[in-house]
Amino acid sequence: MLPGIALLAASLLAAPSPAPAAASVAGDFDGDGSSDQATATVRRGAVRLEIRAEASGRVLARADGPLPKPNRKGEPVSLDVSAGSLGSSGALLALSASSSDGECRTLWRFREGALSRVPIVAAGGPLSDCGAPAGWIWTWERPDPEAPAVYRRERSRETADGTHHQVERFRYAGFRMEDLDPAGSSAEIRGIPIPTWFAEEIYARNGLDALYARYDLSVLRKSPRLRILNDPDAGVFSVRIRSAAGEKILPVTASAPGELKTQVILTLGSDPAPPRMIVNLPGRRRGAVNEVALKGFAPDVDGLFTPVTRFVDDAIHLYSSAEEELAAGYLSDNWSSEKGEPLAISLASVAPILVELGGARYSIDVDGAPDGIDAILTENGRGAPSSGILLRGPNAFEHFPVRCAGAAPAGGCQRDGPGRMLRRVGARLNSR
Repeated sequence: MLPGIALLAASLLAAPSPAPAAASVAGDFDGDGSSDQATATVRRGAVRLEIRAEASGRVLARADGPLPKPNRKGEPVSLDVSAGSLGSSGALLALSASSSDGECRTLWRFREGALSRVPIVAAGGPLSDCGAPAGWIWTWERPDPEAPAVYRRERSRETADGTHHQVERFRYAGFRMEDLDPAGSSAEIRGIPIPTWFAEEIYARNGLDALYARYDLSVLRKSPRLRILNDPDAGVFSVRIRSAAGEKILPVTASAPGELKTQVILTLGSDPAPPRMIVNLPGRRRGAVNEVALKGFAPDVDGLFTPVTRFVDDAIHLYSSAEEELAAGYLSDNWSSEKGEPLAISLASVAPILVELGGARYSIDVDGAPDGIDAILTENGRGAPSSGILLRGPNAFEHFPVRCAGAAPAGGCQRDGPGRMLRRVGARLNSR
């Protein structure tokens, strides 16, 4: 080895390793009137959080939080501990350990001499303790000195659809932090607020008339429909329009209030004369869409669209699609064949939509059925469809075997033998 290289290697071996990361914060964490010190250090593959009495230095409690996986670049882990006041009840402690490869974040409460975890629950469920860096900046806010502090996170990032900006605020409620402040939480894409509307299928009215009459769903299949695609977490706000001409997805490029308080006017796409959509929202059912008026898209598509609804127990029930309403609002009941054989059908699952029939579970597909068949049924939603149904009014339908070209029928199914007529038990029937 050359002398210079030997000296360099020796100096590297002798160089001290980076000092272990540490962070601390002082405050009255348990509300007893005395000041304590919370310190975070890396210890044996975890983040050790210790509470000490500030006056005596005595350890009052300790707990271990998660640590990101070892950094590929050998960088030291950065620690942070901060406190959010709960007023006279003390404070919550936010503990984070981060590197360029990952981040772990946990909340803690010091109470009755012990540290306990406080989960953070967002709209989609509890947040994971650890994950890849997502660009969030976390801070404590206390706009009202009489109320507990709010834990706030914010980020801006560039996506294929433009700049996606998010703000979420979490409040302490029932031993956990929840996103209970819709007015204070928001998401925008291209500077346009992303609403939290339900993403149900919205159909042209003439198509829904056939569904409600329970007869000839080919009209429903051929009628246009749309779906508002709004995902605040992914930064998506667009409208998917399906018609005889095919499917088109247009981004929402402008949003403005309508003439009524419950109206929102959306501009779709960036053409010189872009189509517009007037969305009517109900006053009491937050997140639901009552009606949509589409203008300027195409003459055979423009018009009024509504979601699938039905009165259930003196209340309006909203369905995600025609298939869900057909499964839950029509098929789920007790039926009898012409020979008096009983058949019970029940809704087994909503996501995905499955009905239980004859001891097996089946998905229901209206769009994939050919003319002459109102819906096709596929066992467990996998493979080729095995049977079809033909509606005969509100209280009767025919069930028969089908043969399909493959797992994705798209018109490749046909009737494959005689079926049986089923009538709703207890109903007076006039089948067509």
